[in-house]
Parts: sequence; C-alpha cells; structure tokens
Amino acid sequence: MGQLAGLHTVSKRLRLIDVANEDFVLFPRDLAPGLHANVLAMCAQAGVQPRIVQTCRELYTTISLVEADLGVTIIPETVRKMGSHAVRYFPLTSPLAWTRIDAAWRPDNPSPIIPAFLAIVKAMSR
Repeated sequence: MGQLAGLHTVSKRLRLIDVANEDFVLFPRDLAPGLHANVLAMCAQAGVQPRIVQTCRELYTTISLVEADLGVTIIPETVRKMGSHAVRYFPLTSPLAWTRIDAAWRPDNPSPIIPAFLAIVKAMSR
C-alpha cells in the first residue's frame, strides 16, 4: 500500500484529511479482510470516516472508476507504475500505509519459471 489516487487535488502534498469529504472507491472486505481493516484504521487515525460509494475487486478497474470521477482510492504503490496518467497519485506517510506481502513456492519445483518469478518479486519489492 501507500498511495492515494484521485483527480481533484492540484497540490503536491496530500493528507487523508484533505479528502475526508470525497467519495471513496475501495476493494471489498471479503477480498482481503486484514488489508481492508488496515485501510480503515489508517483513515481513522487521520480522522477520516471514508464514505465508500463503490467497491471493486480489480485494482485497474478501481483506477478506472477514479478516472471516471467516482471518488478517490487507496492503492498499492506498484499500481502507480502501470496506472492511468489521468489520475494523480500521492504517497501516504502513515506507518499504517505499509503491509507485508509474502511469496510462496515449493523449493523442489524444477520449473524454470521459479527463478523468473523470484526476480520479479525482488524487483517489485525495491
């Protein structure tokens, strides 16, 4: 996590409290309950009660909804690299804006795809 995406703001810095009156597009609780709780905790810590007007299971669809001016969202930073240029992205500085993601594979799997997978994981984690 770590990015706030929205269309309206023209400043270079943005805090969650600055979008307290905006509609939010978030992923549904059942998709990632821990991550969803983390986002809500981050908002609560900033004094924001997000008005969730739309939920979406796909990150890129979420960005499309933000691009269509349906609200703002909190997304992983990696989406910024592949996201819409019509949407503005702002880093979040909250300690809660970080989450751990693990990669798993069988060590005895002889597939030549495993080293490529690990290279991608390492590159994305930088």
